[in-house]
Order: sequence, then C-alpha cells, then structure tokens
Amino acid sequence: MKTIHLVIDDKPIIAPEGANIFQASLDNGIYIPGLCYHPKLSQFGGCRLCMVEVTERRTGHRFACAHPVSEGMIVKVNTPKVIQYRKSVMEFLLAHHPLDCPTCDKAGECGLQDVTHELNLFPGRYKTVRMDAPMIRDNPLLELNRNRCILCGRCVKACKEIEGVGAIDFQNRGIKTVIGTAFDRPLECSFCGGCTAVCPTGAWQDRTLGFKGRPWEFNKTPTICPYCAVGCTVVLNTKMESVRRITSDDYTGINEGNLCVKGRFGHEFIHSPERIKTPLIRKNGELYPTSWDEAIEYVAKRFQQIINEHWGTAIGGIGSEKCTN
Repeated sequence: MKTIHLVIDDKPIIAPEGANIFQASLDNGIYIPGLCYHPKLSQFGGCRLCMVEVTERRTGHRFACAHPVSEGMIVKVNTPKVIQYRKSVMEFLLAHHPLDCPTCDKAGECGLQDVTHELNLFPGRYKTVRMDAPMIRDNPLLELNRNRCILCGRCVKACKEIEGVGAIDFQNRGIKTVIGTAFDRPLECSFCGGCTAVCPTGAWQDRTLGFKGRPWEFNKTPTICPYCAVGCTVVLNTKMESVRRITSDDYTGINEGNLCVKGRFGHEFIHSPERIKTPLIRKNGELYPTSWDEAIEYVAKRFQQIINEHWGTAIGGIGSEKCTN
C-alpha cells in the first residue's frame, strides 16, 4: 500500500493513501474533536467540529474527516482561529440541546460532553431555544429523544451502511430537520441497536437499561455471545454482580463490534428465576435436580439402552448455526 508523508502539529506522520486527516491524526494520538465521524461510516463533515488549518501549496481551512491526506501536507489542529470556530459551532449546538445530563443515560460517555469540556465552554452568547419534541417509544427496546439529537447522521449511516436496512433517515428540511421513519410510522427494523451504539449524544437510548447504572459504575467483561454459533464478541456491563447492559468494541471479534437484537438486548434470561442452573433428571414424570456426573452417566446409560432395543438409527441429533453456542 502506498503511503503518504505529512506533518500534523509539527509531528511527522505516515498515513496510507486515501486516509483522511481525522483518521491519520487519530492513528497517531492527535486529538481532533468530532461528533459525526465514525471509522466504520462514510464521512460528510456534518458536525463541522473537525475544522483544521491545512497547507497544500496555499493555506486554507478544511474538515478533517472529509479531506484526504496528500504528500507534504502541513496540518495545524489547534490554531486560535480554528479553536474559536469550534467554540462557535458548539455554542450553536448547545443553544438547542437540553441540559438534562443528570437524567441522561449517556452521561459519562457522551461525545457532546467531552467536546464541551475539551473546549472549556461556559454559557454561550446565544439565547437558548430548547426543543420540546415528545419522546418516541413505539417499541420495547429503543427510544428516540429528538431534543438531544444534533443531526450528526451517524444512526442513519449505520442503519444503511452496516445493517443494510435504512429504517431511519433525515426528515423535512432546514430548522425542521429531524431523524425518523417514513411518515413517522413505528420503527420497523431488525432492532440491532446499532443506532444507540453510534449515537454521540443520547438521542437514541437502550430502553432495557433505564437508569440501572452509569457508565463509570459498570465493570466491563469481554465474552462470547451464547445465542448462536457465530461467536460474536460482546462486553458485559455489570453492577453489583448483575448484568445491566451489553455493549461491544469496534473492530473486536469476528463481528467487529456489530451485534444483533439477541446479542445486544437478550440478556434478561441471565438473572431469570426460571433459568435452569443445574441438570434435571425425570423420574416418575417429575424433574429432579442432580449433579453433572450423575446426569452424564444417566444420558450415557439411556443411549445404550435405546441402541440395544432399537438400534443406532433410533438416535438423532440436531446441529445448526442457529443453535446456542
């Protein structure tokens, strides 16, 4: 692969040809704020926060996520003019954003919070006009709070480009633009929860979480999803020895961080009082708990009895990629 040599904040960088400035900076530990950028998704500079100063024969300002690197390019990430521009953009975003962090499940892992703190923003210069759109709860798994949405487009792109469904899109135009379904119908999709995973502000929320804990309170344990033979890598978020939610890490495991509805939301069985935790043997029509050794011995004995009485053709097995892992 051909490589490109450039300089970002006086640091010599080698990046693959075709990479954008944002990814090249990220790969080399240089922070550029951005709320619409995601490495899995196509970029369009929607949030306008990743503005940088670029010198390519002449100096100008470009969006880092949408501008490819070029040989000999010189990039300045934090010039006074660039920082002032970012602060102005954030002031516009915060003027419409509800300050409900204490009750938002995204607090603590919110991109908007992170950028606000990074820029040391105080109350802005503009009069605040908060939206008062109703919460959309038309299914038991996902909810959409349009008041928190900054129209970054991540959820729309994830639904189209990763899941291949396209259940949501931008609606209306101008200041009336919102995220939603066609004709505001109830959400009809695979409910993979990818929209909640990529949302930077908490506009999309996991309804199964519902105030069960804050991100910094969770112990995170990587493991394998038990539902099918694919073997997706998931991350259990536990608190007080109880699984509160399931997340994933991008580019980790065979699933590369993508999950289906069962992998992301199907965890309530773990603590169900009806869950079978020990082997059961049926005696006289009733099931009785037993040890694993006794259960395995019983199964082997019954297999042999069936073979002796009805030959081996009387025994069959079920195997499928949809069986539990």
